[in-house]
Amino acid sequence: MSFVQALSSSRRNQVISAMKTTSSGAIEMTGDIQITGALEATSIGTSLLNTIFPIGSIYFTASAINPSTSIGGSWERYAQGKCLFSVDDNDTDFSFETTGGVKEVVLTEAQMPSHAHSLDDKVRGAPGALWAGSGPYLLYDLTRTISTVSTPNTTHSRGSSQAHPNMPPYIAIYCWKRTS
Repeated sequence: MSFVQALSSSRRNQVISAMKTTSSGAIEMTGDIQITGALEATSIGTSLLNTIFPIGSIYFTASAINPSTSIGGSWERYAQGKCLFSVDDNDTDFSFETTGGVKEVVLTEAQMPSHAHSLDDKVRGAPGALWAGSGPYLLYDLTRTISTVSTPNTTHSRGSSQAHPNMPPYIAIYCWKRTS
């Protein structure tokens, strides 16, 4: 309490009478406090840190510097490469600290939109017979049965089963979680 000793005796008595010591040894003071100059009191800093950033707090910043160097406490990088979603108490998929989702996904047939492909199948006629496809497959003579040929009609395959991005628009920033 060297700052109190620097005061006049009447002012010193006023300051001391406004101070109370708690059972834990902390000094409590009622009324407004005005400080000119530096104040070195780690307990005030720790108390303020715990009030503003209690353990478990998340801190977002554009700086890669660990916040322990500027605001104190212990911090660890958090949610690296992940988007954050709010907890939904009514949906277990979004309960506290659950994770999910993927950066890229390959669609299964069941996930593809319903669609159809048109097939350009040419049928050519000749006197008394039907021809189909691009080759000379005689299917049926209109006057007598010659043979039946079964030709599969398929469309050309498209796609290469590559994964596609499955991410919402984003901006990457640093995210820290206070651990102590």
